[in-house]
Amino acid sequence: MKKGQSRLWLFLLLLIAPVSARAQQAWSGIISPSRAINWSNAGVIGGIPDASWAQCGSTIQAYGTSGAPSSASTINNGISACGTNQYVQLGAGTFYLNSSINFGGKSNVVLRGVGADQTIIRFTSGPGSGCQGLGGGVCIINGDGQDARSGLPNTANWTAGYAPGTTSITLSSTANLSVGALLILWQADQPSDPGTIWNCQNTGALGDCSQQGGQGGPSGNSQTQTVTVTSVSGTTVGISPGLYSPIWSAAYSPHAGWPTHLPVTNDGVENLTLDSSLATDSPGTAGALLYLGWAENCWVTGVRTINNASPPYRNNIWTYQSSHLTIQNNYIYGSNGYDLSYGIEVAFMSDDNLVANNMFQHVAGAEIINNGTGNVFAYNFSTDNYYTANGSAPNFQQSDSYPSHQDGSYLNLFEGNVGAKMAADDIHGTSWMVTAFRNYWTGRDGPYKTGSTMAVDIEAYARYFNLIGNVLGEPGYHNAYKDIPASQTDNTGCGSTGNRSVFALGWAGGQGCSFSTVYNDTKVAPTIYLWGNYDTVTAAIRWCGNSSNAVWSTICSLISEVPTALSAYAQAVPSSTALPASFYFVSAPWWYVDGLGHTTIPYPAIGPDVTGSGPGGFVNAIPAQVCFNNTSYDTSYAISDSISSITENGTTATATLAGGAPAGFTQYQSFWIRGSSVAGYNRLWQIASVSGSTITFTAYAGLGSASGGTATVNAIHSFNAAACYGQQLNSGQPFPPTSLSLTIH
Repeated sequence: MKKGQSRLWLFLLLLIAPVSARAQQAWSGIISPSRAINWSNAGVIGGIPDASWAQCGSTIQAYGTSGAPSSASTINNGISACGTNQYVQLGAGTFYLNSSINFGGKSNVVLRGVGADQTIIRFTSGPGSGCQGLGGGVCIINGDGQDARSGLPNTANWTAGYAPGTTSITLSSTANLSVGALLILWQADQPSDPGTIWNCQNTGALGDCSQQGGQGGPSGNSQTQTVTVTSVSGTTVGISPGLYSPIWSAAYSPHAGWPTHLPVTNDGVENLTLDSSLATDSPGTAGALLYLGWAENCWVTGVRTINNASPPYRNNIWTYQSSHLTIQNNYIYGSNGYDLSYGIEVAFMSDDNLVANNMFQHVAGAEIINNGTGNVFAYNFSTDNYYTANGSAPNFQQSDSYPSHQDGSYLNLFEGNVGAKMAADDIHGTSWMVTAFRNYWTGRDGPYKTGSTMAVDIEAYARYFNLIGNVLGEPGYHNAYKDIPASQTDNTGCGSTGNRSVFALGWAGGQGCSFSTVYNDTKVAPTIYLWGNYDTVTAAIRWCGNSSNAVWSTICSLISEVPTALSAYAQAVPSSTALPASFYFVSAPWWYVDGLGHTTIPYPAIGPDVTGSGPGGFVNAIPAQVCFNNTSYDTSYAISDSISSITENGTTATATLAGGAPAGFTQYQSFWIRGSSVAGYNRLWQIASVSGSTITFTAYAGLGSASGGTATVNAIHSFNAAACYGQQLNSGQPFPPTSLSLTIH
């Protein structure tokens, strides 16, 4: 059975028997059924379908110039002219556009290039406000401009059907509701902390749950779920998937809302580059290079995004009020170190999406969820977490994996990712029941990062997290296993112990440095479930589950360790230490396998039961990492100079460049060294200062003097997904990949 077929079968099973399907998962026997869901529902149902679609019209050749950019109307008209299940083909070359590509609410059409290294779209101006009022270089959205956070044209009371797994609910009205609609469910926030899950976004007074307040859902209603209507009979509505949250309740005034139009479906963007480098009027904190709103079963694959506008777009790719999207096999570059500048943001009632096998480089927050449930982030590689807070905090380590940055983010899965850090913060509200499985998080990008350098930072009111089979920390740097507040007002986490701990659990604002609206949460640590993780401080696989253990043992009893008040979602000790390869895939995903069915990269790549390199010998490179390491710089963007010599004085190193530091070599800019005579220098660094032909940077002590190699800024790679992963992305069938090494930088 193929992967797509197996997922379709699971989807149908979910419709027929949701309760049993919820229980019989790859995580069964490892995670309590009350703390996880059926994640096989994430992504395009049945897989991306366009392998046999026909081309619509003639190939559109590159047009416009940098000095005389043109309208996107030629491309938009091509999309509009397509029939069902067709694609618009863009030729090789550079398209210079001064307006947005907009699918115009059309479904069942694909925009396809011939490869991200060959079809380049360069936007010379910002995307305007034509995409739900936010702007998108490429805009995929239905005919609605409504933001569900501020109101929908159709709403009803949700009067019955609240249990987890339920696929039939009752509404007070179903006027204008039809099969296929995206239905958004929400309920009011819990007014006070019940001591277990606290779904909350309150801010303004000490003792609230949020530093800045949030609005993941309609005002005051932060718990949401976006589902598809499968049937309407009177006021009874069938939905798919079933309900995820265990705290839906009539006590919190549950409601439902829906837009005027059905969602846009089966649209895709494939095999091209979207570049904002020439845009001088970027929307900054709004807009995205590629925006999907009120979309379902749509996809983005083989795409390179270069977010180099000043200021940059908020996102490279942004999902908004959408479900079952697949964002896969892409290369995401650029942020300029700003606060609001993300890689792929799954946000504001976006549920059941798959973000997999993507490369992220030079991005402040690579993978982020701002309100969503049932999403899967899997096998993504992140490097150069470029965040300087606009120059005010150049040494602060932002997170690559954000399972929650907004109220109402819950029951999401992060699996097999490689990067610097995972964080669940309390800036915009609470989160709960996130699962992290077989990830490798080092804690920091390099020696220049000294602030907030925990491998895992789970802040106040992020409860009932599951961390299983992960590899965590940097050998020689992290010196404490965990950092947990002793009380609501403990602020000892502000010191070096907090920065250099593998786990920081329950601090307000990350390290309890101040208490303006949020106290520390002493219930985060007792509710976390840790099983089979390897950390670099104790240098051991920890087969016990709760971070509050005074003494570690081979197997330990969680039930006796969890206080009675927190036992509603108690986690029993598994009967075995065996772990499945994945909580999502039924077999190795296709990008791991060549045309003969041979695994070319170890699968699973990370965990206590694999053999590799990295900390403890438990880490192998994942395919996206291999792709990154074996792809050359794009000379259209990269700025390089050869290195005459490097001298080192303790933790400070100075490189002399043969041609003098060229433009682009500026303070706080990250740069790569390749080909140095001392291998330890061949990695990512950050420029501390520039003087004439020399650049100074923080380095690891003991590397000594070196010569040769090149220093590169704006190190954008030349990316072609088919070449990296051995598959014609629009053929549906793999072929043998090019030769790839497994170097881990």
